[in-house]
Amino acid sequence: MGMHDDIEAAVRAAGLTIGAPRAWSLARELPAAEAIAGELRGDGYLDLPGLIPPALVAECRAAIELCVARGAPAVCGFAFDALWQLVPLLAPIAACGLGCPVEVLDSFWAWHVHGESARGWPPHRDRPERAFTPERDLASMTLWVALSDATVRNGCIYVAPAPWDYEYYNPQARHMVSSMQHIRALPATAGTVMGWTHALLHWGTAAAANEPARISVGFEFVRAGYDTSDERFPTQIFPGLADRCAIIGAQITKYRHMHELPDAAFAPVSPFLGALRRAFD
Repeated sequence: MGMHDDIEAAVRAAGLTIGAPRAWSLARELPAAEAIAGELRGDGYLDLPGLIPPALVAECRAAIELCVARGAPAVCGFAFDALWQLVPLLAPIAACGLGCPVEVLDSFWAWHVHGESARGWPPHRDRPERAFTPERDLASMTLWVALSDATVRNGCIYVAPAPWDYEYYNPQARHMVSSMQHIRALPATAGTVMGWTHALLHWGTAAAANEPARISVGFEFVRAGYDTSDERFPTQIFPGLADRCAIIGAQITKYRHMHELPDAAFAPVSPFLGALRRAFD
């Protein structure tokens, strides 16, 4: 019997689907668009707890946990419907933050940070060269969803707020903190949506031993029609399984410089996704 011969039963037992999306609504009303845009412009980031319905959070978490249990990296969670069902919920937040219609950039990742010294990504700015229009309007942003509680002990996000970062508007900004005393930890409960501009300096910290996993997922958005060289998708994106597998492979290549994982960590990707395709294509 092959390693993944039972994959269809395992997927159904976890309550997951492939190719059978459901529509969801936010768990609570969004703050006013002006408040979202003002917070993003002022501090460079957003912190919106309790937005994602607990049932969808649980489904997304189960998708990533199934991948990890099978030896595959968390990003393989994008093979399932659950993570894609977040996009229609997140797009209105991005539209409020950027103040215009948005598109989804070809930039996706998922994290399962667990075990002593496991960590999120090191200090970085997502893409400072495309963060602002020539008129200094916000052009692009990331939305990050906590699928488990993120604490200061299991690798929560830290940021250098925009007002205390003298390189914030520099398109060639370095990854150095300007003022150590103004660093902010952003612990988050499951279902929280955080967002930041592509100029914001941020990072995930290392986990302590015996802490629950920090599980999360991130998406990037850009002003609709804004001229960048990046591939983008409509906000109602819901790719088929073959396209999802291609997207996962592209993300692994794109973020090789960030995830700090050995090549061996990605060896299970092809057999895992291959088993899903045989079962669900």
